Amino acid sequence: MRISDRWRDPEKPENFYILMAGRLVNLVGNSLIFPFMTIYLTERQHAPMTIMGLVMTLYGISQVAAQLIGGVLTDSWGRRPVMLVALGAGAIFTLAMDLAHSPLPLIITFILMGLAVPLLQPASMAMVGDRVPSAQLSHAYNLMRMASNAGIIIGPMIGGILSRSLIFHGIVLRCTFDGHIFWHHPLGIS
Repeated sequence: MRISDRWRDPEKPENFYILMAGRLVNLVGNSLIFPFMTIYLTERQHAPMTIMGLVMTLYGISQVAAQLIGGVLTDSWGRRPVMLVALGAGAIFTLAMDLAHSPLPLIITFILMGLAVPLLQPASMAMVGDRVPSAQLSHAYNLMRMASNAGIIIGPMIGGILSRSLIFHGIVLRCTFDGHIFWHHPLGIS
């Protein structure tokens, strides 16, 4: 018996756990950017806190809009294409943030990233509904939510540590996280 078999529910397909791990990694990578943005814009670009508040508000609004758009796109394009677009666009906007050297392009790409990355959630949750037996669905959705919450908690902690020890270009780590996991093994599902 493998160690991972002790923690895996045999009633859930293996690709569910790949999807759940991907959700965790995606949100760790996405949320580790918050400390970078706030520290970089306030300390290095000398942006006032009111601007930071506005930027974070716009980022939050863009994420809500992305959830709605992601649901519509998932219904029309399918689950996997939306997930791949979300991951690819998130990596591209993160790289664009790394290349931006003034506040305005950085803020714009940050907000665009807020539109891209959350497209993944409706598609991944719909895929959970497709793949997991209905008797296990409530538990599966709870595990996905737990992975989401863990990613949102872990990401800023890592980002805060990295923002003090690395230059802003360390943000490319998110591209590495998402790219390695998903482009080489695109969600483990067809």
